[in-house]
Formats: sequence, structure tokens, C-alpha cells
Amino acid sequence: AMKQVVDEKKEAELTIAGSGYLSLVLKAFVKALNLQDNVFIREDVSKSELTNLYQRSNVFVLPSIFGESFGIVLLEAMASKTPIVATAQGGVREIVRHMETGLLIKRNKTEDLAKGILNLLEDEEVCERISLNAFREVKKYDWNIIAERIEEVYEETQC
Repeated sequence: AMKQVVDEKKEAELTIAGSGYLSLVLKAFVKALNLQDNVFIREDVSKSELTNLYQRSNVFVLPSIFGESFGIVLLEAMASKTPIVATAQGGVREIVRHMETGLLIKRNKTEDLAKGILNLLEDEEVCERISLNAFREVKKYDWNIIAERIEEVYEETQC
């Protein structure tokens, strides 16, 4: 998808934060697709660096091909007012509402993923609306609110 994005927007950059068993494969793909000037892999990222990455990003992309149980990274992006493009998988669909709090793409639809990214990069109005909606939405995941709800459930179940 990034290759398609770069074909349209030569200056587009992708930062991948984190590491895993597929790091070597990922680096090989970057080289094979000649994206070394556009894709940057940051393997050891501190929490403060990660926060900075979210805040500086124009778009956050979660292209999972397997079901995400609960995408905490989505909440972090939403709290940073970074618009989201994500695969409509697992718990992602519980957090992101298409065209309201982010863009949802079907799994393995690379062209659609690229179009979603480009849409947010090019349409400031859509980008801003989605970012603000997501920022308002993420507040319901505040631990104080969640703790109150749990207490309410406990109180309701007591005889």
C-alpha cells in the first residue's frame, strides 16, 4: 500500500514503530520496493517517543490481517488526534466507526488501504472531522470512567 501512496505523493513517509519476528522480512520488502527514502523502521521506541510519533503523524495505519482483540494503539492515536485507517478486524470494529472516527478497510485490500491513506492526507476537512470525532470518542475509555462503570455493575449485582 505504501508503494501506491508514494506513487501518488512522492514526499509521503511511513514510520513503523516496534519490532517483531517479521522485522527482517519487512526490511527486505522496503528495499525490494525501493522505499528506503520513504519508510523508516524504529525498533526500540520509548513511550515518550511513541507519543511524539503519534502527535507528529498525519495518519495512523493499523493494517492487521489477523483479528485484533483490542487495539490499544488505536486509542493512543485517537487521543493524539491522529486520524486512523485500519483493517475492519476483531476489536477494531468496536472502536473505529467508518467515516466517523476513522476509515475501515477490508482485510488484504491493499489498493483500498492506499486510497484510505491518500484520502486522509489530501482531504483536510474529512481528516479534521474524523480526528475530532475520534478524540471525543476516546474519552469514554478513560480509566476513571471505566472504574465507575465496573463499580456500578458490582453494586447492581449485590443483593
